[in-house]
Amino acid sequence: GGIKARTKLDNLSFKMSHKMLLNNMEEQEIKLLGKNSSYLFFVRAEDTKVRVAPVDGNLRYLQEIAR
Repeated sequence: GGIKARTKLDNLSFKMSHKMLLNNMEEQEIKLLGKNSSYLFFVRAEDTKVRVAPVDGNLRYLQEIAR
């Protein structure tokens, strides 16, 4: 789990899995790491920082990218 994921983050060797559209109409491709009813945990392309975003009032949609 965690060590393998950290290595992929450090090497930027992961594929974007979802598109999300925020309420400000900004669309981002992300690698979704996890979610619960309140928050999304993700990384953006070319970034190694794990980000946490509240779902309520922030997200218009989350769409899985076809593989």
